Amino acid sequence: MKKCIATLYCLLVFMLASAAQLIPDGVYFIRCASNLDYVVTPKGGKPSANNSIVITKWQNTNAQKWKVENQNDGSIIIHSMANSTYVIAHNGRDIKEYVGIICSLSNNQKNYQWVPEKQANGSFALKAIENKEFCLEISNAKIADNAPLQLYGFRRGEIQLFYFEPVDGSSKSSNNNTGGKNDGGKNTEVAIDSGSNNSGSNNNSGTKSDDSPQNSTKPLIKDGLYWIQCAGDPKYEVTLEDVKNPNGSSIVIHKRRPEKGQGWRVENQKDGSIIISYNGYALSVKPQDVGEWGKVIGSKYSGKKNERWIPEKTAKGTIILRIR
Repeated sequence: MKKCIATLYCLLVFMLASAAQLIPDGVYFIRCASNLDYVVTPKGGKPSANNSIVITKWQNTNAQKWKVENQNDGSIIIHSMANSTYVIAHNGRDIKEYVGIICSLSNNQKNYQWVPEKQANGSFALKAIENKEFCLEISNAKIADNAPLQLYGFRRGEIQLFYFEPVDGSSKSSNNNTGGKNDGGKNTEVAIDSGSNNSGSNNNSGTKSDDSPQNSTKPLIKDGLYWIQCAGDPKYEVTLEDVKNPNGSSIVIHKRRPEKGQGWRVENQKDGSIIISYNGYALSVKPQDVGEWGKVIGSKYSGKKNERWIPEKTAKGTIILRIR
């Protein structure tokens, strides 16, 4: 009997696509770095002139989806997918701290142009184009439904950082690697920076195995690079414990440290399983330990069944991985 070894929440962090467009044109959820369960939303769920922008728990509504449009000056405009005539803007003529963030009519004003600045962990600060010393921030660092957003001096804290998670495959890049998080039955395609997370495009776990018939179903998790986060607390991620000596190293959970053993490559196999690897070392279990209490380890890729996992989506959108 297949045993459930680990329950993992696959949340993709969108990486650098190109120098010209840090966030390519497309439709996104804008998740709060301080708590990924919360996303940017118009207050009341319906954008209207000058109503405030807040954060709410993710519910996959149109009001929580935002369309990014890149401008020639390097800024972006962020339209509501619930009503594209409304955009995220600040409501002050004078740029200063504590200015509120609102839904405003898109009438070519500078107050709704934002300059994204990518951070080391893959998140973005959104700076006001009129004065890049000020950026979008969660007011009073409060993580709760209807907590407002504001402008504040840039200080790189988590309450000023946001992840742009593609919603519908609209994100494009010259890089052909794709990945995604299953969302309402859709496979989201996103661009991956193969140079990020020390995963390396030249360090694939290996060629796909041909020992079983091609599975005709669409893969639940597409090939690509991912963060694998714990559903119980998304601040913790699946991590290779000893990056310097990974063979046989334990797999643990650890707070985000993207430079150390947390950028995982998913490769779909023809038997419907996936191999999950980091720099050629696969997420695996010792064959004799397959069963309850089996320890998950990192081992040199070999393509054996103890390195293959069957993803199973739950009603909540999380992923259970069953050993093949």
